[in-house]
Amino acid sequence: MGKLNRNAPCECGSGKKYKKCCGRKVDENPTAVHYEEATLIQKELMDFTEKNYKAEINQLLLDNPLPATVSEEVQEIYQFNVNIWGTFTQPVVNGNTIYDTFMEQEGSRIVREKTREVVESWKGTAPVLFSIKELTSETITLEDIVTKQTTTLPYTPYASQELGIGEIILGYLVDMGTRSDFFGQFISFEPRFTDSILTTIKQQLEEYKNAGGKAEEFMARKFLQIFHSLAAITEGIELPKTETNERVWYNEKERETAEMVQRGMNEEGYPQSLIESVQTLWNTYCTEHSPSIRKPEAFAAALEYSVKLLSKGEFSPSQTKLAKKYGVGASTLSNRYKEIEATVGEKIEI
Repeated sequence: MGKLNRNAPCECGSGKKYKKCCGRKVDENPTAVHYEEATLIQKELMDFTEKNYKAEINQLLLDNPLPATVSEEVQEIYQFNVNIWGTFTQPVVNGNTIYDTFMEQEGSRIVREKTREVVESWKGTAPVLFSIKELTSETITLEDIVTKQTTTLPYTPYASQELGIGEIILGYLVDMGTRSDFFGQFISFEPRFTDSILTTIKQQLEEYKNAGGKAEEFMARKFLQIFHSLAAITEGIELPKTETNERVWYNEKERETAEMVQRGMNEEGYPQSLIESVQTLWNTYCTEHSPSIRKPEAFAAALEYSVKLLSKGEFSPSQTKLAKKYGVGASTLSNRYKEIEATVGEKIEI
């Protein structure tokens, strides 16, 4: 990994050896080797996902399916995006992402320090919706429609895409050493959809921010919901109506924690209103804090202990008993509780 075999067939598909083809470009411009190696590592990372965590990615798709009426092409685009989004953002490997696991197992094989720095910068890569603001014969200027940050890229690599000013594209922009580029392919939307996309994203972003979310985390945390909306716009369909109070969890660890504490509180016979308040507390905390959850039991125990705060002392569960109930240490429970209370405790009332 991370070092090219100069006698191997060139990745460009020319049939020539690498050293006789694209390798010449590297010899002429040594910094280009980082781009070449990063490109190969992109493929290795996604092969790693396919080989080792296909079931976890498929579960994300099964848990969040597009409507059956969506075309096969859009279904394939959805799967492509969930593969990348899931690899970089979802803690499906014992609380870690697939990317983190890949770097832990394979990262030492990246020989060149600069290439390693490039690949390490990909951590947490999230999808971005860009609007094309300017096109010249030399550059393309993109604006993130959520954060409004702009990025300028060389135009030549994208000249064949027939892009136009005002068009919306969806992709994963990463550092590639010599310049930024998209991880895999980006998806472009026809100009006739631009106004609908901008209106929909603006509305969803405002709802997310009003719930305490941060704009810079919006695409990562709400990507599945966002893609469903994009599919509905481009396919001309209506998404199934959901209850306005239905909570959306960012990943399975958040959902698992919510379900665990709900079961635990039901077993104790707590009032439904109090259980609902705990669920609201957890959802708010996840939206605002984006916790890294290695052990859902620790958060579940802390959440059940929070009934002391939420009920204004009417219920006073024991930390020791809750720690035993959920199989965690009392100090761990206390630490998780303090984290939750410090972040959102004052906002929740029964």
